[in-house]
Amino acid sequence: MADPNLEECPNFKLAAFHKIHETMMATLDINLEQAIARLCTAWDNNHQCREEEAQQRENQHRQDPDPVPRPDKEGQNNKHHDTEHKKPQMADFTIGRPPPSILVNRPSQYATNKLTSCNYVKLWYFSLEGCNNVAKHARSNADDAFRISSTNDLLTLRPVASVKASQNAHAVGNDTDHNLNFSEFLQARVSFLHHIKMVPWPEKHINALTMFFWNLKSHPQCSTTNSNAIVLSYTSQVHCQWHDELKANNSHVFDISIINDMLMNSIAFEVNDVAQKRLA
Repeated sequence: MADPNLEECPNFKLAAFHKIHETMMATLDINLEQAIARLCTAWDNNHQCREEEAQQRENQHRQDPDPVPRPDKEGQNNKHHDTEHKKPQMADFTIGRPPPSILVNRPSQYATNKLTSCNYVKLWYFSLEGCNNVAKHARSNADDAFRISSTNDLLTLRPVASVKASQNAHAVGNDTDHNLNFSEFLQARVSFLHHIKMVPWPEKHINALTMFFWNLKSHPQCSTTNSNAIVLSYTSQVHCQWHDELKANNSHVFDISIINDMLMNSIAFEVNDVAQKRLA
């Protein structure tokens, strides 16, 4: 702010003030000298007021020295928040906790994408053979190729490995899960349940599938002839049907944890009939 003590009264007689003179003379009915005198008086009064205000500020400054500038906490907080927001977001971990003693095999990207979208995927992908197939073909040419995928009318470019089923999963028609032996089935079950928890799926669905596999493992049909084919056929058919109904958003989706003995016996009859015809 300019120091009033250094200011001088303008020369109101100059031509630059002629317009003001004419306006004052016409409005106040005064002559030129009177108009100039009033301009000088108005300036002096205003100047005196400004000098008094400047003196008051000077006195106040002497009594209250300038406080130490405080940092703009709100601005710093916003800047800190923006910086933190830009950092890669990572989950926390427990210091001092060792890794697990047993590592669960990693399925293919195709299988994990199926789980992420809560779709049905064959247990074969979680078996030892299915997981080994991933490692074997991890650097295949297919992994370097891309395919257009459509989701909710949105086209995206995704690796073929993430949208294409394994050829080995169809090596025996559509009955890949049926051809697992029971120990492979149990191993695949553990891996499958582990990975749906990692997604994670709703706890209600995880618990239902956990009981589903448990009830199958302890079902009396496991001790009969052709039990392997019977139980695995029931597993894949019911599991697939359950997902189909969930995807259709059916309000009366069945509880997969309950074993339907009538359906199990029907499948057993078909499996045993096929086995007898092969022996004939």
